[in-house]
Amino acid sequence: MASRDTQRLRKVADRPSRVLVVDDSGATRLAMRARIEAMGHQVTLASSGEEAFLICMEQPFDLMVSDVTMGAVSGVHLCRMLRAEKTTRDLPIILLTADDGPRSRFWGTHAGCDAYVSKREPEALTGAVRFALAARPGSNPVASAHRVDPLERLSRVLDAHLLSAVVDREARSLMRHVDDRDALLHGALDLFDDVLACSYAVLQIQGPHPQRSAALLARAPFADEPSREDLFALGFAPSAPPCAVRRLAEELGPVERGEQLFEPIMAGREVVGQLRLYGGLRGIGRDDRDTGRWLAGALGPVVKSMLLVEETRHLATTDSLTGLRNRRNITKRLKEEVQRAGRYGPPLSLLIADIDHFKSVNDGYGHQTGDEVLRQVAGAFRKALRNVDLVGRWGGEEFLIVLPETDSAGAVTVATRICEEVRALGPFFDGPKQVTISIGVGTHRIGQDGEQLVASADAALYRAKERGRDRVEVAER
Repeated sequence: MASRDTQRLRKVADRPSRVLVVDDSGATRLAMRARIEAMGHQVTLASSGEEAFLICMEQPFDLMVSDVTMGAVSGVHLCRMLRAEKTTRDLPIILLTADDGPRSRFWGTHAGCDAYVSKREPEALTGAVRFALAARPGSNPVASAHRVDPLERLSRVLDAHLLSAVVDREARSLMRHVDDRDALLHGALDLFDDVLACSYAVLQIQGPHPQRSAALLARAPFADEPSREDLFALGFAPSAPPCAVRRLAEELGPVERGEQLFEPIMAGREVVGQLRLYGGLRGIGRDDRDTGRWLAGALGPVVKSMLLVEETRHLATTDSLTGLRNRRNITKRLKEEVQRAGRYGPPLSLLIADIDHFKSVNDGYGHQTGDEVLRQVAGAFRKALRNVDLVGRWGGEEFLIVLPETDSAGAVTVATRICEEVRALGPFFDGPKQVTISIGVGTHRIGQDGEQLVASADAALYRAKERGRDRVEVAER
């Protein structure tokens, strides 16, 4: 027994509807009319795509059934043209073809039709008509009051699709920058400059780096150092300004947002960013609206690929427990800083830190508590260090901290601050009331390599352990 919803849809599909049948074969037109009229619907006939387009502009219909292969305006062209018109974009369309090959079916379904039926299966037409009418009940378009030239309209539609394809290709070419967020943002600005005419265009990307997540194209007045009000007007928090800016206007002045258009950047069902257009005093034209929609659609896979690259890189270089750099990454960065110090001579210091009596924490309270201690100690490092400092988990409860541009005295100051931050942790839930840390300090000398610097700091750490722990010791010169 059919459900109530099925019965309701059947009633909608079976009520009399106006159907336009389009085919350049007279015999086929008559056969389709007979079949559809037998279902109780009113049928209007057209012998070409041009004629059908004109009729649709003058009369409302509930459904169009069209041949694919016709004259100058094919069924695919006709479908594209009607989808581009506001009054007919929701008109249900069924395409019929004598060629049921994969390419023909692909082309037909991607033209925007609701169903694709082979002429070799005439009985399938009845079901397709019933389904199309049931799926979009009451969507009769409003007829246009203006007579239009179908070939001229077709030319416009094809031009729009060609431009869409070019914009899509150029946006997807940014795939070459998915391993470099800044390069991708600047590449997007180049593209926006080429295809958008609005006053301001903003690309905002999701992810864990708000300070490196946005690009701004400005054709209207915009200061080199925008005010908080300017940033707020364009959707930015003052703490996270755009990292890539292209200012094309010579004059300065307050930002006028004017007309606004927001397009989400999607990867499947996931929102990975947003494209924001602001018209300013000039407004947002139809071309920019269409182009903004195309850009947002094409940028989805690019942005998602970049985020996946960043996530993969993060997993490969990060300690999963503490969120600090892993041993491989901190070793690589230490080598780079040692080379820089050897070449240019800036001071460089290294700390090796070890949590005191950590084995007793694991043995006495369990490894879950030990893991929580490691996480909180990592947080203490972040709190005590500068953005330019580098910290990684060296192994177990041992950490390595690279301090660029820092001499021995400065390193001792940092190490002391770290000890204070760690000492302030706790009490831990179901764990120790307090933990402490011992730190060895080494400072780079000309001619010294990374392994030698680590050895000197490690020797200092050993002395800190011998002399009572919870202290800082400096490597002997």
